[in-house]
Amino acid sequence: MKAVLVWLLMFATIPALLFGLSWRADINFQDSDEIRTITWGLDPEGTSGFDVDLDENFPLIPPTGLYAYFSLNDPAYPFITMLSEDVRRDEVATHCWRATFGGTYDPVSVYWDPMEIPFGTANCGIGTETDEPTEWFDMRSMRSLDIESGQYFWISFTPATSGTDNPPYIVSTDPTDGETNVLPDDEVEIVLADDETGINPYSLVLTVNGEDVTDYATVSEEGGTYTITYSPAGGFDEHSTVDVEIYAEDISTAPQSVDYSFSFTTGAAPTPVLWEVPIVVNNIATGGDTTDITLYLGVVDGASDGFDPEYDVPYPMPPSGAFYSYFPLNDPDYPFFSMLSRDIRANEDENLWNIRFGNPGETVWADWSEATLPEDVLLEVGVATAPDEPTEWFDMSEITNISILSDQWLWVRQSVPPVPDTSPPYLVSSIPAIGQTGVSLSTDITIVITDDASDIDLSSIVLTVDGVDVTSEASITESGGNVYIYYNPPTDFPELYVVGWSVYVSDLAPTPNSTTIDGYFTTGYFPSPVWLGTIIFDVTPSVGSAYQVNLDFGTDEAGTDGYDIGLDYISPPPIPGAPM
Repeated sequence: MKAVLVWLLMFATIPALLFGLSWRADINFQDSDEIRTITWGLDPEGTSGFDVDLDENFPLIPPTGLYAYFSLNDPAYPFITMLSEDVRRDEVATHCWRATFGGTYDPVSVYWDPMEIPFGTANCGIGTETDEPTEWFDMRSMRSLDIESGQYFWISFTPATSGTDNPPYIVSTDPTDGETNVLPDDEVEIVLADDETGINPYSLVLTVNGEDVTDYATVSEEGGTYTITYSPAGGFDEHSTVDVEIYAEDISTAPQSVDYSFSFTTGAAPTPVLWEVPIVVNNIATGGDTTDITLYLGVVDGASDGFDPEYDVPYPMPPSGAFYSYFPLNDPDYPFFSMLSRDIRANEDENLWNIRFGNPGETVWADWSEATLPEDVLLEVGVATAPDEPTEWFDMSEITNISILSDQWLWVRQSVPPVPDTSPPYLVSSIPAIGQTGVSLSTDITIVITDDASDIDLSSIVLTVDGVDVTSEASITESGGNVYIYYNPPTDFPELYVVGWSVYVSDLAPTPNSTTIDGYFTTGYFPSPVWLGTIIFDVTPSVGSAYQVNLDFGTDEAGTDGYDIGLDYISPPPIPGAPM
């Protein structure tokens, strides 16, 4: 019984010792003539000391030429102080490597391939043999660092996971396996992921209809997830079966791999239209699986709101329980079609599309590319609880995605874009009028301006009188669509004097239109009366700011009860709409 127990304990400990993540990555030292490569990594059998079966001893410094190594201080192997390969234990902990070089007086650069580094926090920096770097750099966002003689290149790596290494897996494909009536010009998109070390992008092989098309595919990475897209020149053949195979390995000394095949069938090529916009509806299921469905909307002369066999594409019956998205259709002439994946409408100024979906997961959103939007057409998007239409719309040229709740529908509407405002504000009138002569020496200045489209930016107004900025002394009010600028000079103007004024102003257009309005008037010659008094009226209008009105009165030997030129001043009529 004791022997059986011993064997059971031995087998229980074997997985912890033998099974885990094992990977290697290279670091290269380069001067003007040579390159030296050393290797770092993790393994379930690794330690921080010298591992006979894993590490590689760098026994002797060469008499000439560049060399590089990881420094080692292991009391169990005092005669081994340099390694060309240094492997540590596979565990979630911060591991540090120190590497240096010699044998050259040339400038030396250290470089690496970020794609070789597994998931985790990988930083590097330049320090000394005993002092770690004062500045660390993310090894995934850069590829090289310069190093000087006597300095050490440090690596600090904390793996994201350790233990069992599982193979990569397929997150989603578009088209899905078995999908029919796929548009011949659709792209093939495959999303791959690996939860432990990550995918080795150099291992990817994409085969379509038995032909390796990897070199013609586009590969992108975000957050450790790889997306492979492929579309043949000229599209796929109509009414044909397309067989796709994707192969990928993870980052490992003994790579785990995924080899997945699927197929789909194309339909007829869509008839060209005036413009067409693809909208991708994305869904993340409760288990994390991602599905994306591309729908197409557009316009062409001769199309209708019903089913147009020449342009519209029916949406195939979705698999039971799977996420699906579509344009709803209710056409009595085609009662067997109720869902579309391509909905082409008539070439009119206004159109409205409704996008619905079924079996939603935790997250649903739609996205599109600004590059696919037509010119001279305003497309807006919005969401609303079914069956209502949105109360808030967003210009699709200003955003590229929108979130959708499970009880909402997505809407897209087409309209004629508003004509941009390119006209600045302009002058309505002024008192004194532009060019007026014989103006009172004590005249006030009132300027009325307006803007026909975007209204006036009051904060932009600058009033200048005789070259002096008097904006802070002026009263600026808005009433009835006009803006009133009122200025009461602190002193009288000279006789027979030309007074020049200007107003700088902008409107509130998205791209503001600005202008400078200039005016002038000439004062008259007025004899001085024997005596002169002033009555001041403080006026508080129902609209606008309070202001003052001055009335002067007096006597002179030449004065009469009537109008006396040179002594009496004519009060100008009020500006239409101005506060009185």
